[in-house]
Amino acid sequence: YRNAGLTSIHSLSDVLQDATALGYTTRSATEQRWARRYFGADSRWRRFVLESADPDVPTVWADVLDTNSLASLRAHSTMSCYRLHQQDVRSRRTVELSNGVLVESFVVEMAGGTWHVVSWQRPIERGARLGHERITLMASSIEGEFAREFQPPAGRDGLRRRLVDGLNAIRPGSDPNPALSRSLLALGDQLEASGTNSKAASAS
Repeated sequence: YRNAGLTSIHSLSDVLQDATALGYTTRSATEQRWARRYFGADSRWRRFVLESADPDVPTVWADVLDTNSLASLRAHSTMSCYRLHQQDVRSRRTVELSNGVLVESFVVEMAGGTWHVVSWQRPIERGARLGHERITLMASSIEGEFAREFQPPAGRDGLRRRLVDGLNAIRPGSDPNPALSRSLLALGDQLEASGTNSKAASAS
């Protein structure tokens, strides 16, 4: 197995540093240095807090973890983190974004309440190397109508869709606030489009 020929794109940290184009203000950004013992000394985990002036858009915490080690991301998956901390995963779904990327959508009971989460991984440029990045979007389970609603892509391959539906059928599916999950999925869709467009713009 070689990484040669795989498409790599810019880190979404670049987009989240200034999220104005997404309709958010980036209130703060911090680095989680403790994670380096799990993901490598060259890894970087940044957390962004995104706020909107629109009351129908929830505040979102966005974690961006990048590393040269794909194996470490697989060994320490988002789901394994919830298991380690014995948190109750009420819902887990695989969802396809508009560009074909598969993401995982969770509802997790934590000490601070109920949180909705969307997480996925992507190849990125890390200097002269191909690196890997995990994006995790989180929002607390507030009620309401949300300005952003994710629409599943139409016309995808039927077999792939059936496989994803079959996988979801055997997973927990108790989502008390599906509108919030769709709002996070819509943001994930926007982020992926922004990251791909940034790569295309820099190449032209």
